[in-house]
Amino acid sequence: MEADLRLLEERKHFKDGCRDAMAAGMRRKIKNALNSLEAAPPTGLTVGEVSLGSALAHLDFRFPDEPWRPGRPNLAAWFETFSARPSMQATPFVDKY
Repeated sequence: MEADLRLLEERKHFKDGCRDAMAAGMRRKIKNALNSLEAAPPTGLTVGEVSLGSALAHLDFRFPDEPWRPGRPNLAAWFETFSARPSMQATPFVDKY
């Protein structure tokens, strides 16, 4: 996911603002993906939905100062329900947000 790539790139040291430009591009891709998911939120529980839930939890964990929920009530409601699943509650970082 772009969030993982962004985290790696932000930890590297680039000259001439390249790092900032790359991180901004990755933030834009994540924002666009979240907006698309808001328009058509998941409806079931497949490996795709598990991946999405894990990715959203990852955003909360790694980028707590960049909330993704504002303006995305459908996706936020889906994630709240998904996060209540026993498997997610058993995940160590889920209880930190």
